[in-house]
Amino acid sequence: QPKFLQLSFVGVLFGFGLYVWLFLLNYGHISYTAYDWRLFFAYDSVLKDAILQFKIPYHISHEFHETHRYLGIPETNFFPDILLLSFLSIREYIVAHILITFAIGFWGCLLIRRHFNLSYFVFVILFLLFNFNGFIVSHVAVGILSWQGYYLLPLLVLNVLTLIEGKNSNFVRNSSLILFSMILLGSLHVFVISLIFLVLFIFFNLRFFKIISQAIFWSISFSLFRLIPAAVTF
Repeated sequence: QPKFLQLSFVGVLFGFGLYVWLFLLNYGHISYTAYDWRLFFAYDSVLKDAILQFKIPYHISHEFHETHRYLGIPETNFFPDILLLSFLSIREYIVAHILITFAIGFWGCLLIRRHFNLSYFVFVILFLLFNFNGFIVSHVAVGILSWQGYYLLPLLVLNVLTLIEGKNSNFVRNSSLILFSMILLGSLHVFVISLIFLVLFIFFNLRFFKIISQAIFWSISFSLFRLIPAAVTF
């Protein structure tokens, strides 16, 4: 297949995904006083003030989940893209954050397509099912942005599949980074679900016990700066 055709196909599909999410988000014109939008809008307000004032928001005047310990709330976002808050409005940042995580998920699906040499048709099905299934769309629709770590799952799945094939010498490093990124995104649910998956995987693939145990150990170790404050707080 010509390289130009492949790039055009990927570009059109990626652009379509960006357009659909922008449309679903009403191009940023969201009622941030409804559902969980108001909560995550408030989280980002704290972060924006902290970034602009070069301060760490250890304790805040407003109470979230019955605590003033902002760093003890595991669903808050500390992904590197929060630096965009230094020059974007909170509304603009929320849309940008969703599109960035979508792009990461698209990249993960693209890596799966390349690894398994999926046809265009199969990749379109994968793209639609992964990005626009009812679960993730309904969560984002009501502003539950702590599920954005969902978009890292293709990378984790590919990492495990290549381990099974014996082609992944960087499994521990890659898995630790992916799981740590979930914690940075405030996706504690996705992080725990992924750990449960890896533990269950060990039971059915005992030959991978050592390497998967190392990945679990390091991912939890890297995430302690978020897990310990949450455990102390709640």
